[in-house]
Amino acid sequence: MARVRRILLALATAVSASALTLWSPIIGVAPASAACTGSVGPGIAPPSSVPSGLPGFHAHWYGQSGYPTLCPGEKSTATVAYYNSGSLGWVSNKMGEMAFLGTWEPSPGQDKVSLFGGDGTNGSPATGWPRYNRAAAQPAAYVGPGQVSWFQFQIQAPQAAGIYAFYIRPLIEGAQWMEDFGVYWQIIVKTSDDPPAISVAPTDSATLAVNTTRSYTATITNLSGCVDLAFVDANTYPGDGTFRSAGNGIADLSSDAVITSSNGVALNPPLGTPYLSCVAIPADGKITFTIRSGTANTHVRPLVFYDEPDNNHFSLDATNRPTDKPFGVGGATRFVQ
Repeated sequence: MARVRRILLALATAVSASALTLWSPIIGVAPASAACTGSVGPGIAPPSSVPSGLPGFHAHWYGQSGYPTLCPGEKSTATVAYYNSGSLGWVSNKMGEMAFLGTWEPSPGQDKVSLFGGDGTNGSPATGWPRYNRAAAQPAAYVGPGQVSWFQFQIQAPQAAGIYAFYIRPLIEGAQWMEDFGVYWQIIVKTSDDPPAISVAPTDSATLAVNTTRSYTATITNLSGCVDLAFVDANTYPGDGTFRSAGNGIADLSSDAVITSSNGVALNPPLGTPYLSCVAIPADGKITFTIRSGTANTHVRPLVFYDEPDNNHFSLDATNRPTDKPFGVGGATRFVQ
């Protein structure tokens, strides 16, 4: 995954169900005295119908606990249910017949160690998992065809704030991986109860000659990891929180201006770039950048945003309001001959 800013999960205290933990930004450092309170979102209901009696070992996702928001070092329990949709039962303590939840793609990866839990080996936290890459084992001695098993495990938030994702997939140890339903938890690690924010200054409008530069500073609070820098046409940003859509749920970004430097580092000299992906957020939360345009009558505003899906687009909802948050927009600059 291009930007590692996701993953979190819950403790592997296997109950009669399968539990998981998830990713994705990274929240920045707040004063040690700042209040921080964790929470868990609403659970996700099971599907209305599931297949059954499929030959061999099979598992169908059957609901899970909600996504947690945690403070650094805080623990939480994740729960996930799997319906035995196969023709064979799952038998505890029997190799080749016992069901587990394994770490999976894309984060942390198949059989990879997780930041959020483990058995204390291979660099994993000691949160009670059966192994460093097995979040939970079936809690019941036997789970027959048509029965539901609830897996439960514990996760511990890392010290680095951010938005993480943790993926799991059920398997019969020593036999096969079962169905991949893309099960994950999005876990937000925060350092204070204040929401993350991005502001871009100056906010006033300016008129410059073409091929001259203007400097802006993005101030990023309660967020870490990286942000993207881009432009919107100043004429299409009315100030009511909407952006012009390019279709398919993304904003129409401008390529009429370029970013020429970021925190003193020249970008693609002498050309610059109209879009800068994943600029690391410094410890002080400030990114100073310069912009330029060689095209007369270019009228743009710089946009700095947290690209949550990591798709190099500024995503919008059906009302053309951003779903990539937080974001900040600087003052307009018009370039003239």
